[in-house]
Amino acid sequence: MALPKTIAAGKVTLGIHPKAKELSEWLQVLSNKEAKELKEDIKANGMHLAILLTKDGKQIIDGRNRWMIAHELGLKEVPVEYFTGKEEDIPKVILSRNVFRRHLSDDQRVAVITHVTAPAYEKEAADRKSGKGGRFKGAAPRESVASKLSKDMKISQHKAEQALKARKAGTLKSVIKGRKSLRQAASAAPTTRRRVKTKTMEERVWIFYKRLLGQFTHDELREVKRHLRNFLAGNEPKEAK
Repeated sequence: MALPKTIAAGKVTLGIHPKAKELSEWLQVLSNKEAKELKEDIKANGMHLAILLTKDGKQIIDGRNRWMIAHELGLKEVPVEYFTGKEEDIPKVILSRNVFRRHLSDDQRVAVITHVTAPAYEKEAADRKSGKGGRFKGAAPRESVASKLSKDMKISQHKAEQALKARKAGTLKSVIKGRKSLRQAASAAPTTRRRVKTKTMEERVWIFYKRLLGQFTHDELREVKRHLRNFLAGNEPKEAK
């Protein structure tokens, strides 16, 4: 049975795809002015941009705002299209239809794309490290997640690393909301300090002993050790008294 190319608002109940819902919670919703302008345009000219639905036609992948306006206007014909790709490709489709359509700064776009795509890249990198996976498609054998993001988004490696730092620190959302720059969000990430192992007394003595022996030639070592035994026995040199 062929799926309809148009549906009537109010007669069909549509859910929101989880990934679309997640992204809408991160991105700024339309301002009152933008929503009003969009509604006036649809009322005057009709809806020409189709709403993208899942294969079964039950969930909205893209077009949530337009669907709400269609309900408000009581439109009997709302153009729809159905996603035919793989489920794992849906996040990228949502990105392409939203991130570049909205008025976002460069930092906000980088933050959104990192939020959506980094988990898959990190999983693939972890699988590759453990020997389970291969490598990024078309990528160098040891390409890092930051390098992959840098190439995909056409940004510097440094900026990609900042985005990943902010993601791990949980501060990406503040960038997407426009509250912080990417640099500020990355700087808020806690720095990992290498824990210095405390050496035992035996280790410390051995280190100083090796340093001491290193001051003498091989031929002198036997005499050095003889003097050390005398010193340990309490026999100090006459000049030291």
